[in-house]
Amino acid sequence: METIKVRVTEIQQLTLGTRLFELRSESGSDLPPFFAGAHVNVNVPNGFVRSYSLCNSERERDRYVIAVNLYPASRGGWRCMHE
Repeated sequence: METIKVRVTEIQQLTLGTRLFELRSESGSDLPPFFAGAHVNVNVPNGFVRSYSLCNSERERDRYVIAVNLYPASRGGWRCMHE
């Protein structure tokens, strides 16, 4: 599985417990193509790896967009993304 270094370029608070994250390639190049329903694995800073559905149009190759819910019983992945 290919690892792609990305940076978070925007965070939007959608609801009290849901944030939208925009991810772009660190190099500024286009990201690999994807299809509706695709998932990406995200290595979060605390060492967890979590899988998130891509929310944006597959025609947008310059970014990936994921929505992350904060669950009260989170073991750390969601919580780390929200903090």
